[in-house]
Amino acid sequence: YEEWCKVLRQCREKFYLMNYIHSDQLPVLYSYTKKGQNKDAVVTILNFIHPGVSDFEYILSTLQQSIDYSTPENELEALGKTLDKIGKDLVPTAEKMFDRKPKSKFFEIVQEGRLFVAALEPDSQLIIRTLLALHWNTTQNIPFAHNVLFCNKNTSQDEITLFLNRCQGCKTGNLFSVANVEKLAHETQDFLVKGLGNFNGNTSFRLALLCIGNRSHPFLERFGDLVMQPKALTKNELQQFLSRNYPNVLTMTSDVPGLG
Repeated sequence: YEEWCKVLRQCREKFYLMNYIHSDQLPVLYSYTKKGQNKDAVVTILNFIHPGVSDFEYILSTLQQSIDYSTPENELEALGKTLDKIGKDLVPTAEKMFDRKPKSKFFEIVQEGRLFVAALEPDSQLIIRTLLALHWNTTQNIPFAHNVLFCNKNTSQDEITLFLNRCQGCKTGNLFSVANVEKLAHETQDFLVKGLGNFNGNTSFRLALLCIGNRSHPFLERFGDLVMQPKALTKNELQQFLSRNYPNVLTMTSDVPGLG
C-alpha cells in the first residue's frame, strides 16, 4: 500500500490534471477505458475539471485508446499522459461575477504568493458571501468547483492534498479557497497546516483559508498577523449575483432554520 501511495504521489507531481481525480475514482476511469462502463461517471469527473467541456467523444475515445494495463504504475503513467495530451481542451474559461469591477481595498484582495487567512465571527452565517467577495475582489470571476473546498468533519487528507496540489500547480492566477476550516477533524487541521508549509518559496499561488471562530481558535492562532476580517457581499449583491448568473434558479430563504 505504501509503495502504491508513493507511485500515485509521484504521478500527481508529474501530471497536474491527476490532482483533479480522487483515488476512488481511478477504478471508475479504468472500467471505462477497459470495458466502456461508467461513461456517465467519467463525464462527471471530466466536468469537474472543466464544467463547460463539449467535445466529450474525442476526449473519451482518447482515454480508451491510451491506457497501458501491463502494471498499475503503467496505468497511472498512461492516464496522466493522456490527461496532459487532452489538457488543452480541459482549460475552463472563467465567467465574470458582475458587469462591474469591485472597489477593492488592498487588504480585501488575495495576493500572489501570500496566504490569506480570513476569520469570521463565531456563529457567522456569512461564509458563502465572504468567499464570493474574496473571489470578486481578487479575480472578478465565478469560482469553479475545483477552486473551492468546503470542509466538514469527514474531509479526508487525500482531499486536502489534491486541493493544495491544484493550487500550487495552477499557472492561470486562479484563486483557491478552503472554507469552514474549523469543521475539520483536529488531525486533518494539523495535516492542512503541514501541507501549507510546502508553499514556502512559491510566489505564484493564490490561496484563501476561511475559518469561523475568534482569534483564539487553535487554527487562527497559528497564523498571527496573516489573519484578516474581510467584508462579505451584501444581501443585495448576492441577489444580483444569483439573478445575473443563474436566472432560471429560484432561491428560497428563511430566517427560521429548515424553512429555506
